[in-house]
Amino acid sequence: MTDHDPRTEGHEPAPLTQDEFDNLVDDATHAVNNLIPDHLLDEMSDRRRSSLLIEINDALTAILREYFPSDR
Repeated sequence: MTDHDPRTEGHEPAPLTQDEFDNLVDDATHAVNNLIPDHLLDEMSDRRRSSLLIEINDALTAILREYFPSDR
């Protein structure tokens, strides 16, 4: 993947402090959780909810892999 991102073209992203990064991760977690209606989660079995969580994790891992090397 290249460093070119049309959404941020011409803008340098501001560096984040650890607290700011943690807050963004918390916000993203809540945003994902809010996308799933409670009544659907209530209807899912424990196994299906676990599968959903694994699928979300796999999707995010693919995105984050670009930013965090796996050799650590």
